[in-house]
Amino acid sequence: MRVIFITSIIIHTVLSLCNAQQKVGGAITQDTRWRAESGPYNVVSDLIIERNARLTINPGTQIIISTPNDTDSLKATQDNRQLISIKVYGVLQCIGRMNKRITIAPATSGNFNTWQGIILDGTNGDFTEIAFTDIAGACNGVEISKSNPLIRNCIIEYNHIGIYCKNRGNSRIYNNVIVYNRASGIRNELSNPVIFNNIIAHNHNNGIQNDSYSNMVIEYNCIYGNLDGNFFDCNPELGIETKTNKNNDPVDIAYNIFKDPVFSGSVSDSIAAEQDVRIPTNLSKVKDTALAKIIQSGKTVKPLKKTGQSGRYTLSGYSPCINAGNPLKKFNDMDGSTNDCGIYGGLEFFREF
Repeated sequence: MRVIFITSIIIHTVLSLCNAQQKVGGAITQDTRWRAESGPYNVVSDLIIERNARLTINPGTQIIISTPNDTDSLKATQDNRQLISIKVYGVLQCIGRMNKRITIAPATSGNFNTWQGIILDGTNGDFTEIAFTDIAGACNGVEISKSNPLIRNCIIEYNHIGIYCKNRGNSRIYNNVIVYNRASGIRNELSNPVIFNNIIAHNHNNGIQNDSYSNMVIEYNCIYGNLDGNFFDCNPELGIETKTNKNNDPVDIAYNIFKDPVFSGSVSDSIAAEQDVRIPTNLSKVKDTALAKIIQSGKTVKPLKKTGQSGRYTLSGYSPCINAGNPLKKFNDMDGSTNDCGIYGGLEFFREF
């Protein structure tokens, strides 16, 4: 009996340690790896990845950002020194998987300005990548300067600014969902980022805000419902629908679409489904069709493909974002078809080739 009792204590102690949060902060001076099974990780002070160090964050890892001791949120936002940040001077490889996303957020969801954000300053763009990661609650979800990291397949929501490129922050921004940020989805100053295949929607001010002269490349995105306008000080030809894409949706000169992305389970998804079954055509029994094409032609229509995913910001079968991304082969979806805008578009492992 004594052996059994001692063993049970040991097992209970091990389980308690496994379930406990790891408190982290300060300087990382050598290569370090965070694993999902060792977390969650609670960042309690500024985390600094030094110039010759690398932090690798494994798929499924949860990172919780501590909030300021001062509960006066207005004062905290006025003095960003009180807010925790993740500063990267070396290399950050924060790469989740399609079904094992990484999360970086405060413990309480839906709050703005509770931490400073991920700051990529002079990082090695050949190795720094943030992918399949959910970032929320920051002043700037990701702030980029003097580097060209890859930011892809991320959900960046409920920040003040989603992605802030400044001072040669020439990031590659692919297949993200950038929504519900208090100011701009993407803000750019003195930088030339490349922005493909994203859904940038429902941000409180602008979808994309530029400094009026930086050379941004903004193509094949879905930009919709940003309260103060989709573009500010960008190329004046952006946002003017002058042609159609291969789905017959109106697009601007850079193939950006300006329609509701129609996420699965959303109100617009339900409305589209109801309209679909009520349309008096010879295809009225088909439930998964391109609604606009049925109305226009009444002919046999190939059903829109499903994403095969279940999760937040999954595209409905009625979404105009399906097959609306960049048609280059390197952006193709897992099944080899044209890229879908948003987090389920593209390959799980991206290569620039």
